[in-house]
Amino acid sequence: MELILRIGLVWSIYFLHAAVRTFSIRHQPDGVSEGLHEMPATSSVSFASTHSSANRTGTDGANIMHGPVAKSSSRMPEVSSCPEYCVCSQADADGALLSCNGEHVFPYPELSAFGNVSRLLLENFKKNDLRPADLAGLMATARELRLPRNGIATIRDSLFTGTKSLKRLDLSGNKLSLLTNLTFIGLGSGGLLYLDLSGNRIAAIDPGSFAYLRDLIQLDLNSNKLSQLPNDLFKGLLSLQYLNLEVNQIREIQPHALSHIPRLVHLNLAMNTQLSATSFGLVDFKDLLALQYCDLSHCGLQAVPSNLRSTIRDIRLTGNKLVNITKNSLEKYPALAVLVMDDCAIQHIAPDAFVKLTSLQRLWMNGNGLRGVPLNLPSSLKGLYLDDNNIKLLQGRDMAGLLDMEEIRLQGNQITTIESSTFRGMPHLATLDLRANRLGTLNTALFPPVNSISRLDLSLNPLRTVGRDFLQHLGALKQLEIIRTHAAATVDVPADFFSLLPQLTALDLGGSPALANRLLHEISASPNRSSVLPHLHTLSLRACELTFFETNLEDFFARVPKIKLAQNELACFRENRWLLRLIQHDQKRFYRAQDLKCSTPRHLQGRKVISVSVDTLNDTRVPIPSAALNHNSHFSPGGRQTKHITPSSPVVVVGVADTSRTWIITFIACLFTAAVVSLFFLVVLSCCDAKEARLKRASLCAKLSRFLRRKHDPFPEQMAASNRTLYRSQDDSIFMIGTSESSYPALSPYEELEQRTFRSQLEGIYENDCLSTISTLEIRV
Repeated sequence: MELILRIGLVWSIYFLHAAVRTFSIRHQPDGVSEGLHEMPATSSVSFASTHSSANRTGTDGANIMHGPVAKSSSRMPEVSSCPEYCVCSQADADGALLSCNGEHVFPYPELSAFGNVSRLLLENFKKNDLRPADLAGLMATARELRLPRNGIATIRDSLFTGTKSLKRLDLSGNKLSLLTNLTFIGLGSGGLLYLDLSGNRIAAIDPGSFAYLRDLIQLDLNSNKLSQLPNDLFKGLLSLQYLNLEVNQIREIQPHALSHIPRLVHLNLAMNTQLSATSFGLVDFKDLLALQYCDLSHCGLQAVPSNLRSTIRDIRLTGNKLVNITKNSLEKYPALAVLVMDDCAIQHIAPDAFVKLTSLQRLWMNGNGLRGVPLNLPSSLKGLYLDDNNIKLLQGRDMAGLLDMEEIRLQGNQITTIESSTFRGMPHLATLDLRANRLGTLNTALFPPVNSISRLDLSLNPLRTVGRDFLQHLGALKQLEIIRTHAAATVDVPADFFSLLPQLTALDLGGSPALANRLLHEISASPNRSSVLPHLHTLSLRACELTFFETNLEDFFARVPKIKLAQNELACFRENRWLLRLIQHDQKRFYRAQDLKCSTPRHLQGRKVISVSVDTLNDTRVPIPSAALNHNSHFSPGGRQTKHITPSSPVVVVGVADTSRTWIITFIACLFTAAVVSLFFLVVLSCCDAKEARLKRASLCAKLSRFLRRKHDPFPEQMAASNRTLYRSQDDSIFMIGTSESSYPALSPYEELEQRTFRSQLEGIYENDCLSTISTLEIRV
């Protein structure tokens, strides 16, 4: 009974919550999804593997057979031998393929039945020990062997002896912990080029383990547990070009650990957080004549390393504590083309810190708290990335001399003012990102008359005014994003704002109702609607409070290939019949057309637009309630209310139906019902609790009565001094000692006196009023 009552109470609370949530959803706007395109990640580049995801699935464009199919090539076994959890392909230019996924359930396939397979992928099997029998008959012909995520913990010595043409070996995602100098013996004769050991548990590698791999080009050891790189670890890797040691536990690199890799081009040591700056500073790079790329992100460095070769082209230092960048920090690397120093807590940059970097093309300094653009940047710079700093002002001198600049990203700063000459000297600037700043007014021309600007992002700025001068030289702009300006704000823009941007192909006004209505009004009022944004390919008007659309917008919507109208309250009335019909007949044109729903009228509220019968829609021409609409108001083409119509003018109610009163009454009724039901269950539950407590006390008093009848001994004979529990009455007086069943030694006279005192207290409790006095009693014999 108590369980039923508690369930009823929970139900009433849920009913109250549902009523509140329904009311809030009806009267509050949805959130805004931002952006036409996701911003590409530019501040960090991880180790790039040369094989694609298609190779890992085993398709590779070959003629695929899943399980038993018609007939196989002569180089493959009979088709009936292809297990249901495998993919078998006929021989092509790359050879025959066998790809099996065990899903940690299916048995390891018998490979001897598959003949001459040149590409083999076996993943997600349970193979703790890799033995020669597991690869029987394949080592002589296999060119690619991929065994990822199989739980392999050990590899038998000399397992790969006999390989003649193996070029790629993938053992990633297993449980290998040790590599010996016999593990890869035999692979050298086949000319192995790619070896992937990432995602294992390798903590130790015997010197000389790679000595036989003279042709190896790429070695991936990321996500292991290496703690030290000894001098002879990479001995024999004379052709190695790519070495990935990311996400290990490396603390020490011996001075000549890398000296045996003369052709090394790409070195990744990122995320070795225990790496000692002193240890790295002793590493000898003088023999690495080909080194072009070095990633030392999150390695605990406190200064730019000075022992790399002067010919290096790309250095990544993200997540180190560099603090100060002096003139001497970078002058040793005049050939540097890419420099990444994101999240380095940089507090000071010397004015001439970048003067010597005459080849620098890309500079990342995101998330450093910089208060201004670094001075004296080299003229060769093509990309500048300063997101998430504290820059407030952009001046002409900050960008002086950057004639080759192509991309500037300044999102997430506090920019309020941009001087007119800031970007005037950048004829090749193509991308400018000013998202999430504090720009309110853009009145001056920022770009030169001849420019290459093609993408501009002004989203998340409190824009109030965008002047004609600002748009003067943006005729070549192709992508414009102005997402989530203040929803209630009226943005002052020219009447022909969008006509001044004839080359736009992508326009995102999501969450900016004022600009969305400006666009629709401009198109509707234009005598030649085909001349407004003639090249537009993608239009986003998400969450712009749009309800009705003028009929003369049909031609415009019909020529835009991709349109986003999500999170608007579309009115399913006859006036919108053309739009609803267009959505139903061309769902691919509208982003997630299946999720668009009607907001009015009431009988269609919540219905999906694609399921509404367009021919039966009602007209919205009804008498106007005096409280529903001001007599000198009307709605613009996008559904926004304006004040230009006189009282004598005919008015059409085109907004959301006036159902506020009905919703308020429904909400109050639900609230009252939930409160009454909750009160009822609380009263019943409290009565049940009182009855249960009285029954429990009666049971305790009965136990006490039976205990007091034992006149010969006030307490059980079996007691343990180490596990005694004191029980108290409601007046907090001690009345009993509970014990366990183990034997108890003879009591002292003082303890016997305590027992007699407790017995007298118990008798007093029972004789007076047991039910009103006792609170807890436990007797353990």
